[in-house]
Amino acid sequence: MSGQLEITNPDTIAPPKSTYSHVSSFSVTSPCRIISIAGQAGIDKSYELVALDLDAQVKAALENLRACLESVGAGPKDVIRVTHYIVGYDEKDRAWSRHFVDFFLGNPPPATLVPVSRLAWPGWLYEIEAQAVVYG
Repeated sequence: MSGQLEITNPDTIAPPKSTYSHVSSFSVTSPCRIISIAGQAGIDKSYELVALDLDAQVKAALENLRACLESVGAGPKDVIRVTHYIVGYDEKDRAWSRHFVDFFLGNPPPATLVPVSRLAWPGWLYEIEAQAVVYG
């Protein structure tokens, strides 16, 4: 089993904000699996919202993402790309992003943030989808 994931930020373009990197690349010298994880929201096993605030929903969504990753033998270090969806996004309020940066131990993968007017269920404020690569 071998392969290498590298996260980079070209110095010829604007540097990324702290919640994402511009590029992830991986080289494979053995078989790998590409993992795609559907959007995870701040809900419990019964589809109940954990809270009505963005901060708590982000934390819960990331824990749901962690559970999905672990179910296939992966972890945050294996994630190569994410997309965030945020209802009522306020570019001046980035408090939610600290959970994301902590989840990836300060080395977040490339990401896209999409402000939306609503998500699939009433009350959902945040959803995150991810792709990961697991070697072997």
